[in-house]
Amino acid sequence: MLTGSQRIGHANLKMRDPAFVQGYERWLAQRCGADDAPRPPMFLPLRLADMRLPNRVVVSPMAQYKAKDGCPTTGT
Repeated sequence: MLTGSQRIGHANLKMRDPAFVQGYERWLAQRCGADDAPRPPMFLPLRLADMRLPNRVVVSPMAQYKAKDGCPTTGT
């Protein structure tokens, strides 16, 4: 069981029961259309409608207020 409080997280569960986590990671990789090499879920591909992302790592724009027409600028 993974909790929102992170008392039992992915890394902690992997330390407690590596065989279980490896089996789950392999099963999830197959469901996501990746190879069956076990890896943390955040590094698995994700499909959103017609778009396929190579992983689930997303970073929000840091200086969006300095963008012009969606392109970053130096702000000068």
